[in-house]
Amino acid sequence: METIKIDKQTHKGKSWLSLDFPYNNTIKSIVKQLNNATWSVTCRAWLVDDSPENRKNIKIIFKDKAKFEIGKRLKQNPDSEKETNLSYESINSIEKYTQWLRSRRYSHSTVKTYTEALKVFLKYFVNKPLTEICNNDVIDFNNEIIIKNNLSASYQNQIVDAIKLFFLKI
Repeated sequence: METIKIDKQTHKGKSWLSLDFPYNNTIKSIVKQLNNATWSVTCRAWLVDDSPENRKNIKIIFKDKAKFEIGKRLKQNPDSEKETNLSYESINSIEKYTQWLRSRRYSHSTVKTYTEALKVFLKYFVNKPLTEICNNDVIDFNNEIIIKNNLSASYQNQIVDAIKLFFLKI
């Protein structure tokens, strides 16, 4: 059984999942079935959109065909193992938040960082309506995800800043 190294990759300002494996026509043809699958000469790996749909599809289409080695960047992402989808309400709110950040001329990097941080937070509370999320939930998230996973103080600050701004403005 082939081993595929899967990791998170930023390439040309976009978040991707990189799939790295020894050349194999069968695996290659399967990868091409994924949304926006492309070979990157620069990264020397196949890149696919880092979306919940692709994460789910990767597990499904490679079942019994390959095993995965999870890369360092993907392991550092606290929601990488949590394959839950965001609610329709959360998706719409994140889109409004992104538009609001852009309209205030936040840098592309800040918009991306805050949006991704907010997604991590909202995925943790996927079964709770946005209107019911309170300060204690932020503290619980901080203790259960950030502190237990020994994530950096700067990452913690980014997430908390993103959450505060989201709930103040959106």
